[in-house]
Amino acid sequence: MSILRSGLNILITCVIIIIVAVTALYVFVDPNRLKPYITETVRKQTGYQLDIDGNLGWSVYPRIGVEAESMQITAPQEKHPFIIMQNAVLGMDFLQLLRGKSNLSGDVHIKYLTLGNMHAENVTAEIAWEDNVLTLSPVSATLYDGWMSATVHARDLTKTPHWDWDAQFSRIQLKSLLLDLSGKDSKLMVDGTGQLRMEAVTSGSTKSDVIKHMQGNLSFSLTNGTVTGIDLNYLVNTAAELIQKQPVSPPADISQTAFESLTGTMKIKQSVASSDNTILVTSAFTVKAAGSIDLTRQFIDYNLNVVPQQLEKYKWGIPVIVIGDLQSPTVKLDMLKLNTIIANEQFQQLKEKAENKLKELSPKVDNFLQRVFGH
Repeated sequence: MSILRSGLNILITCVIIIIVAVTALYVFVDPNRLKPYITETVRKQTGYQLDIDGNLGWSVYPRIGVEAESMQITAPQEKHPFIIMQNAVLGMDFLQLLRGKSNLSGDVHIKYLTLGNMHAENVTAEIAWEDNVLTLSPVSATLYDGWMSATVHARDLTKTPHWDWDAQFSRIQLKSLLLDLSGKDSKLMVDGTGQLRMEAVTSGSTKSDVIKHMQGNLSFSLTNGTVTGIDLNYLVNTAAELIQKQPVSPPADISQTAFESLTGTMKIKQSVASSDNTILVTSAFTVKAAGSIDLTRQFIDYNLNVVPQQLEKYKWGIPVIVIGDLQSPTVKLDMLKLNTIIANEQFQQLKEKAENKLKELSPKVDNFLQRVFGH
């Protein structure tokens, strides 16, 4: 019983010490004294500018740390911040910071984060700075009604920054993401719930350099969505009418294609993302697509082969071209290939007529030969 009482007394003493220490931290230590050390350390170690708005405060959950209402990070040679953090808590051994340690570790919790034009919430990341290499792992966040997990590395930040990352996105709403990335004026838009994974490396301190030097791989799998700006049903019907020499129907008001699934991979090299295995499946047809998107020029060049489910009616895949400005590309039938299909169709029709005529003439020829030669 005495042992239990002693253990309880020790526990109570420890709790009292923690309460007193935290109280002293709040009362006697002003976290704003850390502001110049934090901003100067970021500038010295990375070359990036960190701006902290308002006063800093102490946070005790999920760990003791410094809380800031708003912080912005601006890359060298840039005028506007590329990262904005609101309600951020930085947990770190601040004695290391005050002593000028070159290796630092900690974690960060951010309620709202803007990265470029992307938005995320409830971002958490473990931070390590060692031998001039910044590691964020693991990184987790909720975004676009889904969630993300990632690992990020950055090195040579004071010279030419080199970045690499492996990020996975689960059950995100792609349209919301694309609207943030490309803007509301884009006529070509993809909507759907999907999984994305991107592994990439790049270098540069400006947005244009980061895009220009990007290399990596992107895989995607979307379900139950639409592609706005492309009406493949109309193009298939138009092609069928041209092949069958029928009047072409006027286009419908709805310029979109609903799909059951959209999958594929893209290889990114020097800001050009190319794919040869994109497949879109609808209830009426399957589309195999190949082409490229120039991320720097914002230019798309894709060839689509639309294979209708009713193959006995159409016989061939319908060729479609998507080319031009990424936000408002030209979508049209590939008339060069389509004319070849039409010529083949006409040839097949003539061939079938000739074969049928020969079949009709064959009995008559046999009877004539029998009469002539007496057999």
